[in-house]
Amino acid sequence: QPYAAAFLTCSVKASAADMVVQSSQDDNEKTNNNIINDDTTTTTTTTRDDAPLLLFDMQRNLAFWLYGGVYQGCVQEFVYNKVFPWIFGDSQSWITVLEEVAVDMVFLTPFLCLPVAYLVKAGVAADQCLQDGLERYVQHVQNEGLLFRYWSLWAPVQMLTFGVVPVHLRIPFIALVSFFWIMILSNVSSKESNSTDSSSSSSSSSSSSTATTASSSSTSSTTTEC
Repeated sequence: QPYAAAFLTCSVKASAADMVVQSSQDDNEKTNNNIINDDTTTTTTTTRDDAPLLLFDMQRNLAFWLYGGVYQGCVQEFVYNKVFPWIFGDSQSWITVLEEVAVDMVFLTPFLCLPVAYLVKAGVAADQCLQDGLERYVQHVQNEGLLFRYWSLWAPVQMLTFGVVPVHLRIPFIALVSFFWIMILSNVSSKESNSTDSSSSSSSSSSSSTATTASSSSTSSTTTEC
């Protein structure tokens, strides 16, 4: 059952990669809190080690689990081990390998591989629609250099995949390397979430400040009238 094995391997790998990133981000947040506390306190040595951990994002992890299992596992098993041999043959000559890598990088990556990741995440999230996912994908391509990051990692990796690795080991090999790629995607996703939270917090603080100023002005006016 190659598809079942591919789904299991890649889904667990993707979920684990996201867990590692979320755990690392939580540790960094606690460290930053401790540093801020040390810098602003001279008479006490209170630390933030007992502060609550950042909530684990189950929706984000589920999205990576699905993307890993369905696309990176089953779809790539079909495309790389069935469709590519049918189109390009079984030759592992460098010309054939270059053709396969070119098709993968130029067509599959920008129009299937990466958009699917964002569509899955948007589909899992309760507050997003599929259009939000596509817009976010375009934004990350333009502002985060997402495609260049992908090409810089996967172009040489896929040269090995199609030119050296045996067909039956292609998906496990890709799964091994994509553990680190999923961590990159997870970090990009986290930066966006933090930016959104920061903007919301800033808006909330601004609104609160405005309300406080208005209240103070009202109080001052009342006092003057008296």
